[in-house]
Amino acid sequence: MRTPLQLLQSLNLGNSVAEFDDGLNRYFLKTNIFVRFAEDGFDIVKGEKGSGKSAIYRAMKNRDLTLDAADLEVVPGFNEVGAPVFRKISELTTADEARLRSMWKLYLLAVAANHLKKKFPSDADENLARVVADLVANGLLEPDGAIPTIWAKVKEVLSHASFSYKKNGTEVKLDFSKLDSELTNFEGRIESLLEKLDLYLRAKNLRLWVLFDRLDESFVSSPAMEIPVLRALCRTYLDLQSLSHMKVKLFFRQDLFRRIASGGFVNLSHLEAKSVKLSWSSEDLHALLCARIRGNEGLMRELGVDNRTSNTSLFDKFFPEQVEVGERKPTTWKWLLTRIEDSNGVRAPRNLIDLINLAKDAQIKKEERSVKQQPRRNALIESDSIKAALKELSEKRVNDTLIAEAGELAEHIQQFKSGKAVQTKETISTLLRKKGTELDKIIDDLKKAGFLGEVGGALKIPPWYRAGLGITQGRA
Repeated sequence: MRTPLQLLQSLNLGNSVAEFDDGLNRYFLKTNIFVRFAEDGFDIVKGEKGSGKSAIYRAMKNRDLTLDAADLEVVPGFNEVGAPVFRKISELTTADEARLRSMWKLYLLAVAANHLKKKFPSDADENLARVVADLVANGLLEPDGAIPTIWAKVKEVLSHASFSYKKNGTEVKLDFSKLDSELTNFEGRIESLLEKLDLYLRAKNLRLWVLFDRLDESFVSSPAMEIPVLRALCRTYLDLQSLSHMKVKLFFRQDLFRRIASGGFVNLSHLEAKSVKLSWSSEDLHALLCARIRGNEGLMRELGVDNRTSNTSLFDKFFPEQVEVGERKPTTWKWLLTRIEDSNGVRAPRNLIDLINLAKDAQIKKEERSVKQQPRRNALIESDSIKAALKELSEKRVNDTLIAEAGELAEHIQQFKSGKAVQTKETISTLLRKKGTELDKIIDDLKKAGFLGEVGGALKIPPWYRAGLGITQGRA
């Protein structure tokens, strides 16, 4: 019989970042949102960092998980690993929405056509042949279909400011950098080629989805371009709604989508009508964690559990009844949920998985320090290891997420360090040295960021961020 140390060392819960989780397909949880997305219920997925957007993309590429959608071609519009493909988009030196919209349409055409040509190299269909001919004429055919190379070739076309095609046997060149009237002709030509691809797909009874993820990572070096470029992408999405068999699917971080929509976005209701916000109930998160535990088949057998064992009983094999013991203290599961949620009630699966992995590591270190082998106990991971993990993860998330992505709010958040968890408008005014409408806006922005929440007439910092900022319980 193995010791707790040996059992913990054999426990593999996978990586919390979908891009690096090789086992994701084995324990991916088919939530209602995923099923609706796979059934084409909506096109835009919004969610906080770590909420599972990339996991949905990964799952969509797996035929076993996409509800047997044999007629569906899922194509990435981004590079799945490495530096984000749109990182150097600032080299185009234009924030004009019309030109950016044309850029996106040309890129979508190149991505879709390259994929179809690679998938069906011998197909002589007239519509596909016409599109491919124009790609060849403009140096946009990429035999390997590599996204970074396609993007580089599109930029090359745009930098040379022309797109060639034949009309009635005569070569026509449309100049991307010239007058708006010619730009309209350029965009119209691209749209006509996209329509030909759509006709081709319809004839083959195929659907093609171009998926865009990692958009929030693409503009670190050119933040001024982020909103204009992504607004143009959303406009492109709306423009292509008439296509029946080719679709654009977008994954946005919630705060990024909010910035895109602010300032008056015409037809915003059309975007909202085809979007969904990722959210995770207590039951969903519990099922997700237990699915990852169940993936350790050898360990399950040794613990005497199988598929008939309830998730609650399985959870109890690994964790104590309470983290903080007391009649009025919550169960371990409820304690975990309140510790990983922000002031808006958002609970990201990534944070839960990271917390449990860190707790496992802390328990392993504790077992290794033990002078003698410990006997088997009811819960493999003890309370002090869970608390230590929370402190470590809170510090990490404050730095790599809250502060790193807060923009101008970062300076204000830093002012709360080593303070109290419960604040009032007056104490925050003193802390930040702000008053009136300026203070109101900062507080409102901190609420949207999940850093402050209204509780009983006060403003409270959630437990999730307290350890990372050295914040203690009590009123300021």
